[in-house]
Amino acid sequence: MNKYSTPPAVSDFGDIAITTPPPIYLDNGIPLQVIGDGDDEVCSVTIYFLGGKYEQHIPSLAAITAGAIFEGNSAQTSEEIADTFDYCGASVQNNVYDHHTSISLMSLKYNFEQTLSTFVRCITSPSFPTDKIETIKRRIAAVCAVGLTQANIIADNEMNRLYYGDNHPHAAVTTPKEVLGITVDDITTFRKNYFGANNCRIIAAGMITDNEIKLINATIGQWDFSAAKSQKTLVALNSAVGTTSIVNKDDALQSSIIVKIPAIMRSHSDYHRLRTTVIALGGYFGSRLVKNIREEKGFTYGISAALIGRSDESSIEISTECDTSYTWQVLSEIKHEIKRLQTELMPQSELDVVKRYIKSSLAKALDTPFSRASHVALEITVNNPKNYFTNQLEVLNQITPQHVLNIACKYLSEDDMITVIAGDKPKIIQSQPELS
Repeated sequence: MNKYSTPPAVSDFGDIAITTPPPIYLDNGIPLQVIGDGDDEVCSVTIYFLGGKYEQHIPSLAAITAGAIFEGNSAQTSEEIADTFDYCGASVQNNVYDHHTSISLMSLKYNFEQTLSTFVRCITSPSFPTDKIETIKRRIAAVCAVGLTQANIIADNEMNRLYYGDNHPHAAVTTPKEVLGITVDDITTFRKNYFGANNCRIIAAGMITDNEIKLINATIGQWDFSAAKSQKTLVALNSAVGTTSIVNKDDALQSSIIVKIPAIMRSHSDYHRLRTTVIALGGYFGSRLVKNIREEKGFTYGISAALIGRSDESSIEISTECDTSYTWQVLSEIKHEIKRLQTELMPQSELDVVKRYIKSSLAKALDTPFSRASHVALEITVNNPKNYFTNQLEVLNQITPQHVLNIACKYLSEDDMITVIAGDKPKIIQSQPELS
């Protein structure tokens, strides 16, 4: 037999581990965690300020504030800032989480001192030019306007309303009018309240040596401005479990379907078993939902299930899009696959494939210092327990088909499902089979 026609043997992963480095404290007390064993001459610095979606009083305010700080500072115009980063091979990025806003610099090591200086100046002394902020607002408003016409966004907005409750920050629908109504005073106040030296943590990754740490301390470590607030805003959920909602989108060619079930927090002892079970259901290309609904029946191009662990809550979410005529069949098959998990022991061979898939995904977190830094950051953004990575491996090594069945029975309750369908409502209703 040709040696190239013989598949290689499948072997398990050896020991893989990720550790959270202890913080270094800068002169002003800001904790800095360093993942500094990179081979490429690239450095990143990410600052996580306490203040995000829950704390903003206007949708998109945190994102606009984080973006606007690079539109001018006390010494440079927007164009000069952009030219500096471009010339030095650097880039900046921002992300908004439940309770945090992150601002990142990625720079070549050779130019790190210059790019870090510009980066810090933008955060500490932004000028917030009105014309540049108006451009940012118009761009975000245009994206919002388009999103409000798309069935998947409509479904997502309705699901957030039903799952979180009308008054929850995640249920707020960002409209173009609200974005365009944000003022420079709103932006200035949000920055003053949350972007302070007493209100942040830093993760540096890449080829970080003592020299880069000294540069960070000489700049960020000398900040003397404080934020007015530093407390998380906590908002209770008001989930409408057991609800099915059909939202109209005239002439939509497909139905956008989302099914959501409230779940346990990342710190719960069953969390990793539940995550494994959900991945087996719909979390990878060989999952049960994909094989049944996509490959065997051809109802949809793609379908996925995920356990989404946020900072204050978690949920199981299944989402897909399909031709309107298949809407109810897709929902029926989703429930059928959940019922199979609850009543039939999963073959050990199938579970082994799932476990290898998850372990390979975990191994990717070790590829670069930047991927490891992203994992460490989960302790900040979603309250990951410090032993989260190790616990996941322990569960994978011990989980059995009986565990999967027990977990499915315990947490995949049809009574707790919230179902949203967005599309051409008359056609969706017309296609619904009569109850016998």
